[in-house]
Amino acid sequence: MLGLECSARVLGATRPFGQIFDLTLVPPQEKSLVSLLKYALRLALSTDGLGPAALYSMSAGKILLLECTYHPHRVISMSQTRKQKILGDVKKKRRQRTLTTLIILIALIAIVVVAVLTFHGTPNLVPLPDYLSHCVTGSIYHSHPNLTITINGANFPFPPSGTIDNGCQQPIHTHDATGVLHIETDQNRDYTLGDWFLLWGHRENNPTRAIFNSTQIFDDKAPVGGTHSLTMTVNGSPDTKFDKHVFPHNAAPSTALCVVQPCVQDDIVITYS
Repeated sequence: MLGLECSARVLGATRPFGQIFDLTLVPPQEKSLVSLLKYALRLALSTDGLGPAALYSMSAGKILLLECTYHPHRVISMSQTRKQKILGDVKKKRRQRTLTTLIILIALIAIVVVAVLTFHGTPNLVPLPDYLSHCVTGSIYHSHPNLTITINGANFPFPPSGTIDNGCQQPIHTHDATGVLHIETDQNRDYTLGDWFLLWGHRENNPTRAIFNSTQIFDDKAPVGGTHSLTMTVNGSPDTKFDKHVFPHNAAPSTALCVVQPCVQDDIVITYS
């Protein structure tokens, strides 16, 4: 019992004086330690903690003395300590729950972000206009311009496996590294040389590959008045339209590639030096 302080000692045959209780009057079945403490507590409480209460029992000619003192201030102090411990435990558990909740929330956000990026993919660095960013499902016309790019005296290679984007056939693409462009579209519209460079840059996710105008191709610049030059010819004649050049709907470099007669040549050569 909190606040109850007890001690036991064996005395001689002389009965002690003071506030005592004769245990010989207690039935044998009640003489357990618990019963003794209960009696001691009653007696100690009656003294308001001002002095000890004694219990004694005669055994073999000797007296067993049990002295107990009740200290109410200890009960209060220990009760407050226990209350503080409980409050501390509650606060600790709350902090742990808050931390656990925060960790779970961060993990869920990370999972959602990864799932979104995985499903939608990272944004392409070369966005396409609507008329170029769809998969062709039919064919209104089929044209085959031919493009050659020469940079500092060397032919610039086209992708050897073509530029069909992940099984999605876009309006302008290649099938091999020959430089023959395939315009196969389900839209009755014109396409330009600049559209092809956009699709090429998009296919490689490379903004530099999408650059072509009158003063620059890829990362090669030819500013006016500089030491580099950028020229373009169409069917052998100089052409200053550059990226604005419009592809004919019936172009073909050879009879074999002519889809609908009559076909015309659209042989484009870009030279940077």
